[in-house]
Amino acid sequence: LVGAGWCGSGDDPDIGELVISQEYQGKGLGTYLLNEAIRFLAKRYPGKDIYLGTCREWKKALNLYEKYDFVPERFWTWLSLNKRRSR
Repeated sequence: LVGAGWCGSGDDPDIGELVISQEYQGKGLGTYLLNEAIRFLAKRYPGKDIYLGTCREWKKALNLYEKYDFVPERFWTWLSLNKRRSR
């Protein structure tokens, strides 16, 4: 398994379980999957904020998400792509 993830499984545009196997990290696969997830969710949920759940200990993931202007919220880091709304 190289990578996996899911998005848009309910009423909210969430990205969840975006994971890249350690040996494949740093090769642009996370960036590719994140781009595709954002594109899909923006089309499926026009005008809604996109959220992404992660753990604060996953520094590589947080660095990537911050490059996309996701903003940390709460203890279990929900990152909002659009700052207009909070969970």
